[in-house]
Amino acid sequence: MARVGFIGLGQMGMPLAANLAKAGHTVTAFDIDPRRLQDGARHGLDMAASAAAAVAGADFAITILPMPADVEEIALSAGGVVASLKRGALYIDMSTIDPLTVRRVGEHVAAAGATMIDAPVTRSVDMAWEGKSALLIGGEPEDVARAEPLLEAVSNLRTHCGPLGNGAAMKLVNNFMAHAILGSVVESLAIGLKSGLTLETIMTATERSGTFNKILLEVLPTRAFEGDFSPGFRSALALKDTRLALDLARNVGADLAIGPVVERLLAEIVETTPDLDFTALLKRQEDQDGFAARLNKA
Repeated sequence: MARVGFIGLGQMGMPLAANLAKAGHTVTAFDIDPRRLQDGARHGLDMAASAAAAVAGADFAITILPMPADVEEIALSAGGVVASLKRGALYIDMSTIDPLTVRRVGEHVAAAGATMIDAPVTRSVDMAWEGKSALLIGGEPEDVARAEPLLEAVSNLRTHCGPLGNGAAMKLVNNFMAHAILGSVVESLAIGLKSGLTLETIMTATERSGTFNKILLEVLPTRAFEGDFSPGFRSALALKDTRLALDLARNVGADLAIGPVVERLLAEIVETTPDLDFTALLKRQEDQDGFAARLNKA
């Protein structure tokens, strides 16, 4: 079993770290929020006073943090992750950030005599607790293979997307696609329901056609079609990821028309209700157009 330094015990980080400990790995964790440190101890984690102390002597270092700047600060600051890694260690960043930041950090990791992969996480918090996250992985095949015992402990689906940074790129593509599909589904529901179609009819016809999609048939029925927009994936995080995708589009020279519209719609939600789920795009459309997309439970 491995010694793992784990930094970032947020909504996704805590279940990942807990599952690593449950699998028998020795996990030393750090978070800037002392309340999370207390929770971590209850999940079998050894708690450290700093990021440097968490990764010192570890075989693997893992970060899962909110923003690119957070990863760079924790990874590259004096006394940060890279300065504290032992030679030959493997650094895994599981944050949702841009590939340019991942590769920039990777250069410093290599200079320190260690290696790096990125493995951002998809699926819900509930699935993370069950060890059923899906990972999008970037890195050299031998490094990915070395990390497999850890990745297997936290996920049941792993996609190797290519070299370092490609996991981050795929995560932004994945989330941007989900948000854009949601926006078109919501507007389609407004047209259909206000034209006299039932939600059940729309779902059945879609399931039998080329417009089959999981947003309409699996994501929205879970809670949103019951009027429940409590957070699973917060709209504020959806906005952050959309903006990262737009930044990446500009960096690679992709000219987007739909992306800025999705950003504006999410920003409208975040401005007033940042803690609602990203499916609150449906609630926004319902409030604007005077309809309710609800399943008939009769």
